[in-house]
Amino acid sequence: MSEDPAVLEQTLEEIWQQIRDFRLYAGQPRSAESEHSARLARACLQAATYSGNGRLLVQACRMLAYSLTANEQYEESLPYHKRAIEELEATGDRAQAARARLGYIVALTHAGKYREALAVASEAEAWFKENNDEVGLARLCNNVANLYDRIDEHERAYQYHLMHSAVVEKIGDQEGVAKSYHNLGICLAAMDQFEKADQMFQNCENLSQHLEIMELWAQAIYNRAHLHYLRGRYIDAFRSFNRLRQHFQQTGSRRHSALCDLDEAEIYIQLNRAKDAATLAQRAATQFLELGLHREEAEARAFLGLALLQTRKYAEALDAFETAQKIFEVEGNLYWIGLLDLYRSEVHLSLARWAEALALATQAKTVFERMGLPSKTILSLVQLGRLALTLDDIPRAEALTAEIAAIMQKTSLPLLLFPFYMLSAEIAERKEDWHRAERFYKLAADDLELHRLRLHHDDLKVTFLQGRNAAYEALVVLALRQAGQE
Repeated sequence: MSEDPAVLEQTLEEIWQQIRDFRLYAGQPRSAESEHSARLARACLQAATYSGNGRLLVQACRMLAYSLTANEQYEESLPYHKRAIEELEATGDRAQAARARLGYIVALTHAGKYREALAVASEAEAWFKENNDEVGLARLCNNVANLYDRIDEHERAYQYHLMHSAVVEKIGDQEGVAKSYHNLGICLAAMDQFEKADQMFQNCENLSQHLEIMELWAQAIYNRAHLHYLRGRYIDAFRSFNRLRQHFQQTGSRRHSALCDLDEAEIYIQLNRAKDAATLAQRAATQFLELGLHREEAEARAFLGLALLQTRKYAEALDAFETAQKIFEVEGNLYWIGLLDLYRSEVHLSLARWAEALALATQAKTVFERMGLPSKTILSLVQLGRLALTLDDIPRAEALTAEIAAIMQKTSLPLLLFPFYMLSAEIAERKEDWHRAERFYKLAADDLELHRLRLHHDDLKVTFLQGRNAAYEALVVLALRQAGQE
């Protein structure tokens, strides 16, 4: 680059515009464009440093921070975000310093530094409100919403998403609207509002494709694939993840490629393919560890623990759960702490440690009720119901199934019908109410067949969750009992 200050300034501005034209955004999968932007920004920083021009140095730091954040290099971007903000504050340019904080919040969030991100957000919010900067405040709301989604405080996140959505709609920011659709979809899916989430992802796919923001389009498809799983559409989920993994491997996005492994591991756990689940979960955990993505690493270790639980490797499962829980405790993630309490309760139930299992399941139920998560509340209630049956407390088990039924009347949760039917049937059997037991076992068997059809069972060679054949076995026993009474 030229040493002439005027020429260098013009060159940097042209490169900055070139980077902007790539339409990168924080949190996107790594792409050829994001890698090229990072290389260009490094060259600019080198030239600006050599020139000794403080203003150009700030500009180059912002270019590199922006590019690294879009290139999944979150930790590496942090010093450049911080340096740019400090220099802008030192020169009295508080407006640009506030805007620079927006990118810093995203990088801190993805690096797992949530408290720091919220502190930076508070500083930016004060300036935007003081100066009536509605657009800046909307972008801040989007970033804060994503932070709360990441720590699984979705009700809180949703309010920030709505504030951001209202402003981008008002000012006609189509790219902002597309991103808003995507983020609302993620939040709604986490809140078990699957129909609304699916519509948001569909809107995002259509608009981002129209605007030619292809990495956002790929992300919408990825998140919609996970939604297929949550809605029991396994084949659609597998097809999407396999296609997307190839795309992310080609574009060099190790993070999103590993996320595909993580989501497939979760599906294989649901289908009791423990060996496949363990392989994918371990591979994902290794990738996330190397990338410094602690939250994702903890999720992968939790799924590894579930796979070990399915193969009755209880000590190893507890180790995996405790490793994951330590990470989530550092991050203050109540959702995952509650989920891991539930998983550990299952281990203790398998080991006949009733008191430990009961305490952990009760803790989990309290967390999920407070967070307003019906699907996880039901899982906790099912676990407590199983424990009540084990301890021969039939009235307590009946009360718990009544709670589950009340929640299910308000929310469609297809993956949770089977455990509810089985628990109800087992209670009826204990009470020697054979007709009611038969009815619930038949419902469980019908639900099982529905899942088999969804999975193209013969092609996938799937075996289901342990205990699912119990529905058929119980029906045979009841039929024999009735035949003996005739």
